[in-house]
Amino acid sequence: MLYQRKFLSLSQLLVTSILMVMSASSYSATSNYSKYRPYNIASPSYFSSFDTKWSFGTTTRKGEFNWNIASDATGKATPNILSELSYKNLLITEGTGAVNFKKTKGALSGLMMEAKLNAGTILSGNIQDSDFDANNRTNEYNRSNSNPQGSSTVGASGSLGYPLYNNAHIQSNFLAGYALNEQQFIHTEGRQVLSSDHSRPLAAYANLESQYNAKWQGPWIGGTFSWQQADHKLGLRLEQHWPSYYAQANWNLREELAHPKSFDQVAQGSGQVIELSYSYALTKQLHLTAQAHHEVWKTDAGIDTLYYASGASVKTRLNGANWTNDGFSVGVVFK
Repeated sequence: MLYQRKFLSLSQLLVTSILMVMSASSYSATSNYSKYRPYNIASPSYFSSFDTKWSFGTTTRKGEFNWNIASDATGKATPNILSELSYKNLLITEGTGAVNFKKTKGALSGLMMEAKLNAGTILSGNIQDSDFDANNRTNEYNRSNSNPQGSSTVGASGSLGYPLYNNAHIQSNFLAGYALNEQQFIHTEGRQVLSSDHSRPLAAYANLESQYNAKWQGPWIGGTFSWQQADHKLGLRLEQHWPSYYAQANWNLREELAHPKSFDQVAQGSGQVIELSYSYALTKQLHLTAQAHHEVWKTDAGIDTLYYASGASVKTRLNGANWTNDGFSVGVVFK
């Protein structure tokens, strides 16, 4: 949970900093030049130059995640895929929150600031761990399954935006920001389902509590497009991400490996986010929203470093990691 606390604190700091800056810029002064004729010199609050919007919602996602390593650092030795972990049919429920500020007056009118947070729990799914003796996932000699229930997701994003086009019905904006996203997997209830060693029967792994935490963080650019008519609003949001990838694992049943860091992985990656939204204005200040989104994240080849209890370490090739998810959310917006 260390990464989760770190992400939440970073995101909270971002939101708090925005509010502090705006608060520090808000002032008023009253001065009486004469007891017979008071003059009030008051500068309007800086908040009057901003429109503020708060959003809260709940999201249901279905996700798939996988990563695999080669048998050496070049990736050319046999097998070219030595071990692969697949996290399938993940059902995730999340809570989301966001705050948006848009400058409406003065210099840089139209400038937007946004901070977003999300945190979720994986309700169900399956983890498969497979080992191979030959290239391209052939001659599988070992396979085990485990349960990811109770695993978690966490994310934070901050961005600045500026309008490209704006009229009574159509708005489009350019966005640039920085995002952090993490999947924190817990492996429990493990059971071996395939083995080339017939000298012993397949069995459950007692006390399995392995962990694999994958973190994606880096800059992104994107844009929004919306069309509004009366109380109805349709929106499209696109984001292109360039994250650095870092994963750390604790394989708790492997006595020959170090703990709590049994291995880590580093790579560079990319990600795409597509969101479609609809909102309905119940009042001028309160809106109901619904949103569908699709995300694809993947890495290039990277480095996997295995750490032994003896203090030794071995590097091999991380062939890649992939994370996809589709979600639907409902929520409210306060303006």
